[in-house]
This record gives sequence, structure tokens and C-alpha cells, in this order.
Amino acid sequence: GRWACHFAATFPDASVLGVDVSQASLDFAKQQQEKFSLTNLSFERVDLRCWNAPRQFDFIECGGVLHHLEDPLAAWSGLVSHLKPGGVMLVALYSRMARWPFKEMRKDMLPRVVGDKGVPARVEDVDDETVRRFRQELMKELWTPDMMPVARCADFHSMARLRDCFFHPLEHEYTLLEVEDMLQKLGLKLLLIDGGPADMFKRFRPTADINDLRAWHDLEKEMPGIFLGMYRMYVQKL
Repeated sequence: GRWACHFAATFPDASVLGVDVSQASLDFAKQQQEKFSLTNLSFERVDLRCWNAPRQFDFIECGGVLHHLEDPLAAWSGLVSHLKPGGVMLVALYSRMARWPFKEMRKDMLPRVVGDKGVPARVEDVDDETVRRFRQELMKELWTPDMMPVARCADFHSMARLRDCFFHPLEHEYTLLEVEDMLQKLGLKLLLIDGGPADMFKRFRPTADINDLRAWHDLEKEMPGIFLGMYRMYVQKL
């Protein structure tokens, strides 16, 4: 409920609805809502794969969720159907280029960590103690001046987030060319790529259109870590 609470607090005149498939997450979110007296915020337990929203929305935020579903495009299409014409959506998706080093690290380090026990057939079967030892090996590799920004990533300092980063059983990654194709299919246009990457684009592609995803794709090939924290995009329904 972090983002739902953030939006409700930032826009007190807005009516904010937070949804999640996890009841435990919703219970925690409701505690935060009560803590900060957010009367313009409500919660509902839903599955995005089959959600019939009670209304259409001016703004939808969906970060780090779609790429963990069986059919991300179908779920995204469902969300678009709940967005008003001209409405805006903030979406975050995994970058294939940015995710590749993490998968290579897991492939290299996990056998060393588990030793004679052998690597489980399913990543979700890795136990907590193995995840802790994996993190220790990971920090040995990353705790260098060049890799310090990566080592400080919050994903490496929480059991749940470390599992999500390295041991999630279902994950889709994309290139920006694939994202461009999805936007066309969904009737969406790019408004803005959020965060620090935009500053890098202006520096290294000063004459290019900042909403040209092909120019972004070429830049990412040169700088594969630029979207380490996912593609975060504001898009608008046409």
C-alpha cells in the first residue's frame, strides 16, 4: 500500500483505490491508512487477471506487477480498459538487458552456495538460509567502488525483495522495442520515461526525441545498466 498511501496523501482531493491479490499486504496497507488518517483511500482485494473495476480511472499506477503474471499483455489490456480516454498510467517493467547480469550472478553463485545439496529444480524452493548465504556471496562480489551503487540497492537488503529479484518463479523481461509494440497494441502513447535515465538520454542523445523508444533502445545497448530499476513509464490512453 505504499504507493496508494503516497498518492492519497499527496492528492487529498482525489479518491484513491488500492488493489492487491494478497490479503496480508492489504491488511498492512490498511494499518498505514489508519496511521496517517487517509480518509480518501480505500482498498480492495482483486486479481488483475480477471478484475472488473467498479469505475474508470484518471490515473493508474502498476509497478513491478505485470512482468510477474502469466500473460502480462492481457493483464495490461485489462487495466487500460479501466482507464478513462486521455487517462495516464505509470507502469514499471523489467528490462531484459538490465536483468541479464542478475540471472548470470544467480547461475554462477547458487551452485557454490548450496554445495553438495544441489540446486533445487525450482527457484521458489530455495530456502531462507540459502538465500542469506547467497546474499553474503553476492556482497563479496558487489562491495567494490565500481559496484557500490548496485550493492546499495534496497533489493539486496530485504529477504522478500532479494527473493523477488533473484528467485521469483515467474518473470518476463522486455526490450524497449517490445514495449513500443505493446503500447501500439494497447492504444497507448509514451509521455515520459521516469527518473534518472532521462538525464542520461539528454546528455548522450541531445538531438533525439526523448519519447523515441528506438533511440532509447540504442542508448540502452550502449549502457545496459541504465534501467537497473525497471522501465518506469508514464503512458496515456489515446
